[in-house]
Amino acid sequence: MLKQLKRWLRSPVPQTAEPSPNHQVIFSQALAAYPTHAPPHKGYGHQLTPDQAQQNLDWFRDSLPQRLTSLRALLADTGLLLRDEDLSPDTLDAALDLVRRLIDWTRACWPGAPYQPRHLSEADWLASDRRGDDAIFSVVLDVATLMGQWVMAGRPEWRWGLDMSRASLGHQPMLTARRVVLTTPLLGTQRVPCMMDMEVLVLERYLKPRDLHFNGALADDPWMEYVRDGYTGRVIDMHLFASS
Repeated sequence: MLKQLKRWLRSPVPQTAEPSPNHQVIFSQALAAYPTHAPPHKGYGHQLTPDQAQQNLDWFRDSLPQRLTSLRALLADTGLLLRDEDLSPDTLDAALDLVRRLIDWTRACWPGAPYQPRHLSEADWLASDRRGDDAIFSVVLDVATLMGQWVMAGRPEWRWGLDMSRASLGHQPMLTARRVVLTTPLLGTQRVPCMMDMEVLVLERYLKPRDLHFNGALADDPWMEYVRDGYTGRVIDMHLFASS
């Protein structure tokens, strides 16, 4: 999945209409008052100790209800109302309809380019205090959490956890290393988990909103594919086949 995402993000920039200025202004004003949602330990995950990574995961899990409440309030203020039952869709069609609505919301409200050029740096995102213009990173995390909850509603194997594999801490550490991701128990004969990095998926839409695959047919949107493959367990089944 990550390789697919990187390939998508190398696609040419399409000529699309600008997001609505009115919606963008309303979103920007609401963003200024958005609560700060930042883990206790910042920076690249591979630079954290296992204890620090665990503290980040504990914070993520403990703060999840509060963060989703904040996000739902922001969504309602900027045109997207979610019901309580929308937090855990009971069918794939319901989950995908929610993703469609969320994509439409980003297209209307999110900026046509990052608020600050420095936001294009991974290091800046990971070290950010998530205040001011950087509050968008709190929203990114919370949107990723919401979509992760939708994925978890489809397959009970998914849970929020850490990428603690040694392979991710190699000579060129992976971005998932010691960060919070959607993960499963150990699977297959090789006993390795399946993982999905929802936060990076959402971050890329903010950083590259003009990318072809973030502006094409909704059915082909990366968010739709991630939620569809996660909810149905297709990505788990592919992982099991590959690791057997």
